[in-house]
Amino acid sequence: MSPSDGVAPGGTDATGQGSSATAQGSGAATGGSNATQGGSSATTGGSGTGPQPPADGAPTGTGTNNTGGMSQEMLFQAFMAFMGRAAPSLQPPAPPAPVNAAAFPQFTFAAPLQSSAGTSLLDLFPAIEGSVLLEIAQHSFKPGDLAKLDARYKDRTQRQILDVSGGVVSVRDHAPRDYPSFQSLYIPLSTYFDVLAGFAATGGSKEGLYQVTSSTSAYLARLVQFSQDYQWSAVVAYHFDFHYKRRRDMVRGDYSGWATIDTALQAEHLIGRERSRGSTHSGKPASGGSGKARDSDVCRNFNKGNCASPCQHNRAHKCSGCGSADHGQSACTRA
Repeated sequence: MSPSDGVAPGGTDATGQGSSATAQGSGAATGGSNATQGGSSATTGGSGTGPQPPADGAPTGTGTNNTGGMSQEMLFQAFMAFMGRAAPSLQPPAPPAPVNAAAFPQFTFAAPLQSSAGTSLLDLFPAIEGSVLLEIAQHSFKPGDLAKLDARYKDRTQRQILDVSGGVVSVRDHAPRDYPSFQSLYIPLSTYFDVLAGFAATGGSKEGLYQVTSSTSAYLARLVQFSQDYQWSAVVAYHFDFHYKRRRDMVRGDYSGWATIDTALQAEHLIGRERSRGSTHSGKPASGGSGKARDSDVCRNFNKGNCASPCQHNRAHKCSGCGSADHGQSACTRA
């Protein structure tokens, strides 16, 4: 072999070594690829559910976790912000605004386009005689004439009736005894108050209309209570005298008296005339009860000479002075 030939093998060996080096380089590259795969494996392991040890050379610390790269403080602030929106406020509620006159809406009334009723009482109450309406407006209407406002007696034109008491025939106005039940008085009295309210509305005064409606409503409610607490004939007597007093007030333009209780009339007509248990609004015993009058239930109208026997209210007809059943106190000569 020649030197040159010797060189060639030597070069070949160099080439071979170079190839080996290249192979080793490839191996290194392969190793690098393996290292990359290892890094991928480490990354994949970091995304697992369980805790993973940190990779060699990776920085460690307590301020971060592996979820989204957010710090614990950032997560806490986000949680508190969410709770601040969802949780109710711990601040005490603000006190409600005070209710004053400005808080109320304005009253509105949708009047019909064509109304058959005018402003006159004759138009508002066509079923009531004009003369009766005029008496109500002039406040000269008598309490005993309430029957004229009851539809059941609208054809009755006479103001006086015959009374037969103690064998004497006389002519008298309607009296409390002509209203034997609660309904016989309450129904026409409600109509009477409606006429008063209609009359007040024609005056155009809001304050006057309110005083009429509120006061008369209060009186109707009190009349219901009286009828439950006291004998009905006593309630009617109270009403008659009470109405006469109110007529004088209404002439002066004062309707507030209907909302009051007249203690003097209450003592005169109601005190001591409380209802017994089981009695009805008319003062008669309820069905199944005894029909006999108690000795304490002496008929006052009989003693005044205004009630014929037998008493329609089932009270004793005897003199309150001497106790005789032959006459009343007004005709008693022994008392």
